[in-house]
Parts: sequence; structure tokens; C-alpha cells
Amino acid sequence: MAADDALDALLVVGSFAKNRADEASDLDLMIAVAEGRFDDAWEQRTALQTPDALVAWDFRPDSERPLGSRKFLTRDVVKVEIGMSDARAAGARLAEPFFVLVGDDEVADRYERLEPIPDDVLEEYAQKLREEGLVPEVEMRYGNLMRAIRTMRAEAEERKPPQV
Repeated sequence: MAADDALDALLVVGSFAKNRADEASDLDLMIAVAEGRFDDAWEQRTALQTPDALVAWDFRPDSERPLGSRKFLTRDVVKVEIGMSDARAAGARLAEPFFVLVGDDEVADRYERLEPIPDDVLEEYAQKLREEGLVPEVEMRYGNLMRAIRTMRAEAEERKPPQV
């Protein structure tokens, strides 16, 4: 982060911040961009992904707003989502829990704070994006695969004989 003055901090959000990550979890990160430097940071977004990513795509529904994300699948088929925002200019919000991995902890104060978002609310939002055609096919199929893996693992756990 110190190598680029457009990037102020890297925050961990999602299941890793909630301490609920498992083998099928994606990695959700947020980059706090220096005020007035979003366009510079956005131009560099491809440098944030692993060089051997299987596939990568952007999500920026409003090009006038300094807010977007770079998403990619690693060779190990882990989805990484890196949100980027100039928090004050974008009116961006940050849900608890999160933690600042790199940078000054006070950078998080730029964001409007939200209470933790329940899983059903997150799924409802994701469904809306899918219905509006804003989610690429690869991301939808990835989500289906991760849900299938979790379902199969849960069913296998239920079939295990009780430990004596």
C-alpha cells in the first residue's frame, strides 16, 4: 500500500472478518482509496489480482460514482472480491465486522457504519443483482458450486455415525 499514495488502507470484510470462513468461502476485501484519487486507483485495479487468475471481471454499475470492485478466481478456484472506494465522495458504507489489514485504522472512519448485515438480506441483494443481469455467468456458476459443496458436506456430516 505504501508504494501507491492512491491507496490508503486494505480492509477485510465478509466471512473472514466474521470469523466464519470455511474451505468454500470467498475472500472479500475493501480498499480505501485516497480522497480524490479513485480514477488513479481504478486504472491500477488489474495489478491487484494474482497474475495467474483463471478469470477476472469488474463491477461498477455507476461510472460517475467513485466506487467499484475487481473480482477474480484464483488458480485454486477461490473468488476474491476487492471493493474500492473513495468513501466520502461515494457515500460508501461499511458493515461490521471488519478489520484493517494494512494502513491506518482511522481510515475506516471515512465510511458510514452499518450493523452486521444478516445473511438473508445479503442473499436477497445478490438475487436482485442476478435478476437485473449485473452478475456474470461465471460468478453465478461459482456461487452455485460453492452452495452445492456446502450442501454435500452438510449431508455427509449428517450421515456420519455418532462418536462414542
